[in-house]
Amino acid sequence: MSIASRFPKFGQYNAAIGSRVPNSIEKYPEYQKARPNKELLKREQLDLLHILREKMHLDVTELVPEEKTPLCCFVEDLAIVHNGKALLTRGLKNGDPRELEVKSLKIALKDYGIEVMFMEDHSALPTEMNGTGDETMENGVVDKEPKRIVGGDVLFTGYEFFIGISYYTNVEGAMEFASKMTDLAVTVVRLPMESSSDPQIKSRRLKDYITVACEGLLVIADTPDGNFLLKQIINNSSYDYNTVKMRGEFISNCIYINGYLLYPDTGNTLCTDGENDYKTLDQLISRIPVPASEFTRIKTSLSRRVLIFDAPHTHGARRRFP
Repeated sequence: MSIASRFPKFGQYNAAIGSRVPNSIEKYPEYQKARPNKELLKREQLDLLHILREKMHLDVTELVPEEKTPLCCFVEDLAIVHNGKALLTRGLKNGDPRELEVKSLKIALKDYGIEVMFMEDHSALPTEMNGTGDETMENGVVDKEPKRIVGGDVLFTGYEFFIGISYYTNVEGAMEFASKMTDLAVTVVRLPMESSSDPQIKSRRLKDYITVACEGLLVIADTPDGNFLLKQIINNSSYDYNTVKMRGEFISNCIYINGYLLYPDTGNTLCTDGENDYKTLDQLISRIPVPASEFTRIKTSLSRRVLIFDAPHTHGARRRFP
């Protein structure tokens, strides 16, 4: 793939949508064992939104947290935004009712002049993973599962898209994205843990392992699963990427934005490894640490906490919805 085929606006953004952390996050079942520090999560999320406003100079819309949906601060779950269009997703299979978030997110995106699309209508999402692939059976009739995709499984490199097939994203969802959102190449890669029964493993997304540090440079978690995904990308891409490896999952999740690299400051021994690894990029790009110790402890990546995109128009206000 030639340099000329690079998407011209790659890494250039002027807007972001985020949400504050709800009080109910500490009651989310998968976090009960970790016992998250709710107040620290709130501070770290506010720090991220502040960095985007004051250092990146983005127009930031702050959604009102929905206490009925403990994961509402993870807005990347619900939408994929690219080139003036947004696909609102149907990817969460755990039955978490996030319709209220989708309504607020739709309003905010349209306010930025983004064309909003939805996944094709299907029957209600299953509340449990059936472990049998992409089909379910009811009353002896085999039906296709709904198309599913989440933003954390969609990696845009500036040249092409890679979509991770995971617990939350299936091939049908990837095909829907390709048909509605882009003319660029779209390649699926399979997360090795997609059929695992371990909730912590099932919750992994592609960008927990691989992100983009700058043009042509991938950041990889130096783990068996991270290297497994990298091998798929190398084998299926016509572009020759450079890579840098980080010692741990979630540390490798960074955000390339307007010539800077936002990366997770985990504030513990993981940070020592991550900081040393990220120092190898200092010759290429300016780095900005984002507080993420508590989010990393509950195994949540930086990019999952915000939607960043190039909007047709912005307003310069510190707006909140609804």
